[in-house]
Amino acid sequence: MIKIFLLILFFSSFLITEPRLEFDQTALDNYVHSIDGSYEYEVIKKVPGEGFTTYIVNLISQTFLTKKDINRTKWKHWLIIVSPDEIKHTTGMLIIGAGDNDGSIPEGPDQIAVKYAKVTNSVVATLGMVPNQPLTFVGESKPR
Repeated sequence: MIKIFLLILFFSSFLITEPRLEFDQTALDNYVHSIDGSYEYEVIKKVPGEGFTTYIVNLISQTFLTKKDINRTKWKHWLIIVSPDEIKHTTGMLIIGAGDNDGSIPEGPDQIAVKYAKVTNSVVATLGMVPNQPLTFVGESKPR
C-alpha cells in the first residue's frame, strides 16, 4: 500500500509544476523573428525536362548588417525548384547547399534533385549560397 501511495505522490508532483509557457528569447530569436522588408524573389527562367520542370529563382532572403560593416548587405541566393510532372505529396524537400555569388545564373537543376523529385513524386528545391559569400568587411581587403 505504501508503494502505491508513493507512486501516486510521485506522479502527481508532475501535475503541480507549472508548464513553461514562454521560452527565453535570445538575440538570434529576436533577429530571426524581426520583419525584414528586403525579402523578394523573381522567377528568372523555366526549364522543361523529361518528366519534370525546373524553375530558377533569384531570391533575396534578408539584409545583413549595413554598408558601414560589409560590402553587400542583401543576401542573394539561387533557389532551384524541381517540380515533377506528377506530384503526389503536399510536402517537399529542401536541400541547402554552398556556393558563392559569382553572378552567373544556374543552367539547370542538380541531377540529384531531379532524381529525388522523380522518385518521390514531390517538389524538391535546392537553395544555394548558404552562407552568403564571399563578403568583404569594411577595413579588410580580402573577401571571405
